[in-house]
Amino acid sequence: MKSTIFRYPKLLTLVLVFLITGGIGYWMWFGPLPDPSDAGIRDLARWLLQRDLVKEPRKIQLSLVNRLQTELKSDFDLPSQRRWSNNSHDQLLRNVVFLGKVWFHDRCRQYQQLDKPQRLPFLESQLVVVSRWSALETKLLDRQQPTSTSPSSPSTVRLFQRIKSWIDAAEGEQRVQLKQTIQDATVCSLATDNMADQSMEVRRDLADRIASFLNDAGKGIGGRLELQAAHYKRLSENSLLLMEAWLINRAMEFESLSPKQEEPYLEDQLNQMKQWNLGSLLEPAAEGQSNTAPQSALAGSIKLLSRIVPHLETWISRAAPSQQEALRELIQQFQMQLIKNQFRKKP
Repeated sequence: MKSTIFRYPKLLTLVLVFLITGGIGYWMWFGPLPDPSDAGIRDLARWLLQRDLVKEPRKIQLSLVNRLQTELKSDFDLPSQRRWSNNSHDQLLRNVVFLGKVWFHDRCRQYQQLDKPQRLPFLESQLVVVSRWSALETKLLDRQQPTSTSPSSPSTVRLFQRIKSWIDAAEGEQRVQLKQTIQDATVCSLATDNMADQSMEVRRDLADRIASFLNDAGKGIGGRLELQAAHYKRLSENSLLLMEAWLINRAMEFESLSPKQEEPYLEDQLNQMKQWNLGSLLEPAAEGQSNTAPQSALAGSIKLLSRIVPHLETWISRAAPSQQEALRELIQQFQMQLIKNQFRKKP
């Protein structure tokens, strides 16, 4: 007696169609992957969802970085309606983070090979990609099942944390080049972005991280970039916003000190301000003149503080009520310490 399936031709046809289409679907999703530079969106998604990119050859990693950067410039997003497994989602998130590191190292290498006129436009284009890359990661984190009750870091803060870890892990000449590139990228960001768009929480974190980068920059800060009048204007505006955030951070620290700790703390913070060497950025030289005239550290600190004096009352008034008194006290102590230092200065 014939099998039931062969006794019903329509049922046989349906089974064959199912096997054929299912096989094609399986092949399309699990078959060999093309080079990322030639891959369609579906295959690009397969690269990101199915493969552990840490194990792929460097050529493939760079090809994916270049392809993903191109897609991000076009507001690329992975299809939100697709329901991935938790494992696929976790692999995707790990791959996006890893490709961010590959991107950072490769773009720093490219930056070091550019002539001065090319550097600012290059950094600006990369900063656009950074913001979209961070936005993609944020979307993936938002879709992820929460594993803790603590809130995730804002994307800008998260990026600076990663960059610091990547620089710390580098050695020798590579570390020097990474630090130079991020210092120049920081100046580029301050000269082109509007920090007023960031929350005070983010500005407070960025203020300390940017100060850390500037501490190592030396007198050459900004010297590797060609900045125009509009850049200096934006730099000045952003520096005031970040100085406000930096002072709030210091006020919270100062409030917790014992009397014996206060003066050494003030001296340490003033020494940090001296290392920033912001004079050439905030007050560019007139056309045809040099802006590298020597200036004592004390004079530099006084000049920097004199720029912010007109803004102090505004900053105090818009600080959180719990911060206002501490901020006022810190500013007064800074001014008194500068006066002490001026009198101690040898003739």
